[in-house]
Amino acid sequence: MTKIASPGCSPACHFYVGDMRTPKVTFDFLEVERGKVGFKPRVVGTPVWIDNISARSIEAFSYQGPPRPLGLHYAPESMVTDWQVLSPLTRTYAEIEKDGRSSDRVLRDGGVDRQWQPFATDPRGAVVTGRVTEFLGSRTVAYFATTIDVPPGEKAELQLSSIDDLAVWLNGSFDGYWGRDRFAWYDVGRNPDHRPTGTLPLATGTNRLLIRVRGGQYATGGFFVRLLRTPAEAVAARPASLSERERQ
Repeated sequence: MTKIASPGCSPACHFYVGDMRTPKVTFDFLEVERGKVGFKPRVVGTPVWIDNISARSIEAFSYQGPPRPLGLHYAPESMVTDWQVLSPLTRTYAEIEKDGRSSDRVLRDGGVDRQWQPFATDPRGAVVTGRVTEFLGSRTVAYFATTIDVPPGEKAELQLSSIDDLAVWLNGSFDGYWGRDRFAWYDVGRNPDHRPTGTLPLATGTNRLLIRVRGGQYATGGFFVRLLRTPAEAVAARPASLSERERQ
């Protein structure tokens, strides 16, 4: 039995043989408009040899209508894309969750030295966590950290859309566990039909965001974090609420 599946918000397609539990090969589908397909190794498992592959050029498509899907517009510039990652880890660490990325020290985990490293989002602005956590195995934990500056007078909030179960810390305080959704939406915050998994208001100044994910249950995973800003001029022009007038 051979099946191909493309789950969640991942741009990758997983190739299964014999069962739908462990992907044997991951195809990178980032350049679908050009038709480019490439093999991409995962963290889990050992190298795989692939042979007896034949390729045939596509002479014509049976579909002759307009391009689909229509109106597809990614807006990575509105996403939080500056991330650091500490992974893959065999367990959670209270000191990381308490201090966030306050230290660049080496963390010894499962006999391997780990340090914070830059993490690149995909062209949509998605944090594809399946690239750094094991699907099967012991290294299923990853921490993602970033900082967001909010100038005085400005209002800002984060909207998350995730197919991972998340644990979230903001400015050193635990915000809670956020359950996964069926889909992670690239247009969260822009499309009213795609509600966020959760929303985080930000404080004036530098905000430190820490997100913990756990793999090992899904073939892939990931989340989007959209940053919504209201400029100081727009905040000042808004009518004051009753509670704000009472404080004045």
